[in-house]
Amino acid sequence: MYRPINFYLLCRAVAYSENKEYEKALADFSATLSDDPDYSAAYCHRGETCSKMGSLERALSDFDKSIKASRRHPDALTYMLRGDAYRRAGRYKEALADYETCLLKAPNDPRSFTNRAAMFEQLGQHQKALADYASAEKCLAQYAPKHLLSKTIENMPEWKERMAATLHDGRAKVYDSLKHKQ
Repeated sequence: MYRPINFYLLCRAVAYSENKEYEKALADFSATLSDDPDYSAAYCHRGETCSKMGSLERALSDFDKSIKASRRHPDALTYMLRGDAYRRAGRYKEALADYETCLLKAPNDPRSFTNRAAMFEQLGQHQKALADYASAEKCLAQYAPKHLLSKTIENMPEWKERMAATLHDGRAKVYDSLKHKQ
């Protein structure tokens, strides 16, 4: 059952997490989930917070709960974040599967490509990494996050700049790795 207080607690928890006040964030996420144990967004964001803290197994558990709670339509973000946690945990097969699912759900999201490219680069699969960075660059010009659909990418220059910097830095790392390999 929807209760506005849970939404407000979720928003505050996300703000705490963004400000690196992780313990406060976890308390608000837990309060939200104790009142509404099927709130998939709360599991997803708590998983993201746990991942930031380095608690990867707890993060993975929360991402699984988020996907289960949103039985019909788990969103691409949950798969991308879980893929990131799998990658950091060295579980590359699971990470790749989640990135693939994310790309199926949000094929024009450059973040999916840059995150998968970072994994490929980490695995020494440089050509695959470069191909994903190229795909991310193509998507970047036309992509706006789902929650900001009322705006266009041109109205979000700081977001576009951060994404461009991420993909260019990643591509530069791959080229540096290839240079050292030769």
